[in-house]
Amino acid sequence: MNNQQKIYEVSVTAIEDDLTRITGDRTLAKAHAESLSIYYRGEIIDSVKYKEGIIQQADLLLSRRVRWEHMKMHSTKLAENMYAANRGKKPDNTAAHHIYPGVICVPLGLD
Repeated sequence: MNNQQKIYEVSVTAIEDDLTRITGDRTLAKAHAESLSIYYRGEIIDSVKYKEGIIQQADLLLSRRVRWEHMKMHSTKLAENMYAANRGKKPDNTAAHHIYPGVICVPLGLD
């Protein structure tokens, strides 16, 4: 059994291009691509530090928890703003980004 993982490199520009094709909005695609790159950059840096013994497991878990709580608060605020703009109430256990009129939201299960 081969335990090596395949490494796939994806540029922020490639993500931006894909999101532009999907949404048709270059400005929105650029903002989302940058947001993803910032979020995952922190995850990757923390993982490498842990694997090299620079930080302990407790530090790694705390960092991930802080990042998760930040994103959760962002989602909560976004949902409140969307509700105030008459976009509907956010279903429980979903990210605010997944609220679209008439579309069922998929639970994330990450409380």
